[in-house]
Amino acid sequence: MNRRLLGLAAVLLLISTWASAVATYQAAVTLRASNVYAVADTGILLLTRNCSTSAYGSYSTIYMDAASGTQDGQISFGDGSNCVVSGAYSPQQMPAGNTAVSLAFISNGLYVDTAQKLIAQADGCQSAYNGPATLTLSNSGLSYRDGAQVGSIQFTNGICFKACGLTGIYKLTDIATVAVPLQGPSLSNATVSQVYANGGNLTITASGAGTGYWMVQPAYFSVPTKPQIVAGKNGYDATPSASGSVAMAAGSPVTVAISGLMPSTNYSVYFVAKSPTGQTSATPSVVSFSTPSGNAPPIPTPVPTAVPTPNPLVTPTPTTRPPNPSLSNVVIGKTETISLRANRAILSTSVDQDAEGYWMIVPGDTVPSVSLVVAGLDATGKPAPIKGYGPLKANTPINFAITDLQPGRSYTLAFAARNAGGAMALKTTTFQTPYASAPQPPITPDTGWYWNPSEGGRGFSLEANASGNIFLAGFMYDAAGSPIWYVSTLSRDDQNSQFAGDLLYYEGGQHLAGSWHSPSNVTKAGKVSLTPTSKTTGTLKLEGNGLLPQVTNIERFPINNGAVLAPMPGSPQTGWWWNAGEGGRGYFIELQDNYAFIAAYMYDTDGKPAWYVSQDRVMSSTLYQGALAVYGRGQTLGGRYASPVVMTSNAGNIVLKFFSATSGQLILPSGITVAIERYTF
Repeated sequence: MNRRLLGLAAVLLLISTWASAVATYQAAVTLRASNVYAVADTGILLLTRNCSTSAYGSYSTIYMDAASGTQDGQISFGDGSNCVVSGAYSPQQMPAGNTAVSLAFISNGLYVDTAQKLIAQADGCQSAYNGPATLTLSNSGLSYRDGAQVGSIQFTNGICFKACGLTGIYKLTDIATVAVPLQGPSLSNATVSQVYANGGNLTITASGAGTGYWMVQPAYFSVPTKPQIVAGKNGYDATPSASGSVAMAAGSPVTVAISGLMPSTNYSVYFVAKSPTGQTSATPSVVSFSTPSGNAPPIPTPVPTAVPTPNPLVTPTPTTRPPNPSLSNVVIGKTETISLRANRAILSTSVDQDAEGYWMIVPGDTVPSVSLVVAGLDATGKPAPIKGYGPLKANTPINFAITDLQPGRSYTLAFAARNAGGAMALKTTTFQTPYASAPQPPITPDTGWYWNPSEGGRGFSLEANASGNIFLAGFMYDAAGSPIWYVSTLSRDDQNSQFAGDLLYYEGGQHLAGSWHSPSNVTKAGKVSLTPTSKTTGTLKLEGNGLLPQVTNIERFPINNGAVLAPMPGSPQTGWWWNAGEGGRGYFIELQDNYAFIAAYMYDTDGKPAWYVSQDRVMSSTLYQGALAVYGRGQTLGGRYASPVVMTSNAGNIVLKFFSATSGQLILPSGITVAIERYTF
C-alpha cells in the first residue's frame, strides 16, 4: 500500500465498524469532476453514480464495504444528501513506458478505463475523447506529483488530437482497511511577534525536515483545508492576504516575515509542514493576531528614552475602543412580515452600532462560541451547512431569510455581531418549524433599482415578467477592485415564498469604445435567492461558489436622494433595454420624476464584465444626456462590505433619445449610435 493511501487515515477518522463489514470515515471532500470527488490530503478520488451534490471542502461521512470495498460505498454529505460510491482510486506505483488504455471522458481533464480500473488525469486537457489511447509515464514511481506533469496521453483511433500532459494515474483501491499512517512533521511554538499595521513575523518549529507553507486571511473567513494552505489559497480558494513557503530543518525554529496586511484587522495565519516524501502535518498550526492602526512598522530595538515626569494638572486622553455590540432579541416568526413556515424562516434583529452579522443553524442545543459563529463553524469546528452573513446598521432592524429547513424540526439559531474594533456579541434562540405549510406565492416586487442604504456603491436591478419570474442584475466588484456584474433569471418558488436561480457571469463581449461582438463565455458563479417582504423591500441571499453565503436587505433606490417618485408623463418604461442584434450587453434605465439612473452592462478591454453608471436630471421625458462614471474597490461577491471609490468620474457622455415608451436610440461616448428597445424575457 503506497504512502499516499496510508495518509488517508490521517484525515479519515475511523468512527465505527458495523459487524466488521463497513468502515466509516469522516473526511473533507471536494467535487473534482462530474461524479468524481477528491478526499482532502490523500490523493484519493471517489467515483460515484448519478451524483450532483456540489461539495467544496465539506466534511462528509464515507462508508466503504470491507468485503468489496473497491466497489461498494456511500458518501453522506453535510447537507443531508447521499451518493453511491462505485470505486475508490488512489495514485499507484507505475513503471515507466507506455500503457495501452481505452478511455472514457468524465470532465475536468479526467478519463476512466473501466476494464483496467484506472483513472487518468490531464490537468487543463478538455478533449471529450472516448476510445483507445496510450499513457506514457516518464519515470517509474508514484504517478501523481501534486499537479506536475509525469507523462502524456496520446489519443489514437485516427482522430487528430494533440497529446495531453499526464499529471496522474489512479488505480482502483480498497480503502475499507487502512493501515497506520505515516505522519508528516508536527508543529510547535508558533508565535506572531513584532506586529505592525501591515504585517509581522511568524516563528514556528517543525519536528522534521521539509517545507513549510503558510497563509494569512481575515480571522472570520472559513477555515482552510491543508491543500488550500499548501496551494497558497484562503478558505474560499481565493488569493489570501499573504502566503509563502520556507525550508525547514528538524527542531530548528524558522521565522517568516508577513506583509501586505491591512491596519486594525483581525487575522489568522495557518501553517502546514510537508515532509520530503509528501506527508503533511496531521493538524495545521493556527495563530490569531490583530494589526494596530497606523502604517509604520515597529522598531525592532527601541532606543531608551527618559521617562517624563507626570503633570498632575494634565489629564491624559484615554484610548477608546468601540464597546461590545448590544444585540436586541433575535425574533423568528413573531410578526406578519417575520414568517415561519415548514421549510423557511425569517429572523429579525438589530444592533446598537454598525457591525457585521453572522448567523448559523446549529444541531440540537449545542451552541458554538461567538468566534466560531463568526468563522462559520459549529461547536465541533466543522463548517455549518446553513449559515449566512450581512452588514448591520446601528439601531436599524434587519431581516435574514433562512431556507432549506425541514418540517416539524426544532432548531437552534446562533447570531453574532462583530464591530470594526473586533468586539463581538452572541445571541441564540430556538424555534420549531410547523409540520406543513400551504404553498404561498411570493410577493412580486416592483420593477426598478434596489440597494441597501448601508452598502452604497453596489446595487441590483429587478424586473418581473408576465409569467411571474424575475430578471436580476447586480453590479459589484471583483477581487482586483474592478466593477463586475452578474445576472440571473429567478424562478418563482411558491413553497419557500421566494424567487431563486443561478448567478451567471459573462465574458468576452464589447467594451465601451469598441464595436459590438458577442460574449464568448458564460460561467455559473453561484446561486441567488430573493425573499420579498413587500412590493419595494426584500432579503437577497448571494451564494458564490465556495464563498460564505451573504444576506442583505434591499429596498427601492431613490434616484434623487429623497423618496421614490413616479416618472414624468411620457417617460420610457423602466427596465432592461437592448439592441436585439447585439446580445450580451444591455442597459437598465429608470426615471423617477425628472431624474434618471442608467447602468450600461458591457465589458472591459480584456473581455471581463464591467459596468458604467450615469445619474442626472433629464432634459425632457424623451431626452437624457449625462456622464458615465466608473467605481472600483468595492464589495466583492461573498466579501465584507467595502465602500467603493470613484475610479473615473467621466468616462464620456452618453445621449439617450426615446421615440416611444419602448424604443429609442443610444449614442455612446465613441460616437457609435445604437438603436435600443425594451427587452422582454
